[in-house]
Amino acid sequence: DSSGLLDLVKKPSVSIDLKIVELVPIIQKATPNTPAEKQKEWTTLVEQLILTHPTDAKAYSVAGDLYYALGKNDLALEAYQKTLAKEKNIYPVWQQVVELLFVKKQFDKVIETTNQALDYFPNKAKLVLFLAEAQYRKGNIKKAISDYQQASFMSGRNHHQKRFVFARLSALYLVEGNTEKADKYLAKAVKLDDINDPHIAHLKKEIKAKKLLPYNGQWLHVFPLGVLLK
Repeated sequence: DSSGLLDLVKKPSVSIDLKIVELVPIIQKATPNTPAEKQKEWTTLVEQLILTHPTDAKAYSVAGDLYYALGKNDLALEAYQKTLAKEKNIYPVWQQVVELLFVKKQFDKVIETTNQALDYFPNKAKLVLFLAEAQYRKGNIKKAISDYQQASFMSGRNHHQKRFVFARLSALYLVEGNTEKADKYLAKAVKLDDINDPHIAHLKKEIKAKKLLPYNGQWLHVFPLGVLLK
């Protein structure tokens, strides 16, 4: 019952953690197709959570999670950024901010934000992947290659991630006109391609044609940028 939950959320004496436990099932049910009336109800809950706990980063983070689930990306980004303004040491929030900026194609901000996040989480290869891809989208090919090379070392035994990195490096060297290195990294990607990734099959066509080609397939099994690379 949302009205009962709203009364609970309004009480400053009740722990925010207890309130979040009650809100999580709502966030898990939320989708962009949730009826407008429900969306308004649930949005009121997280807005009240912020009003009741205005200095607690968790309130903004939970609001961001709900907005994100509802497909309200701009509101989610704003809430997550307010979370980070209050508490920097929350990796999932940094990741969400970077992904949302990437969706908006704000690649300068992706670069700036990933560099800030890496100050707190220097061992997160996923951040370096977003940084590398944003550099590529900005036309900084050499920097993108350098960052993807770094990501390949950071990927350790992550099979899917390494395959993805090698494939991107192959494509970037192709853009640079270095077909020898493009072939080398294609071979590395193929060696790890035990699931017939359609991305790898497409890359083979590009190498053969010696240029990037339009790609409308599904980015299945591509870690971690997935559909963001369409």
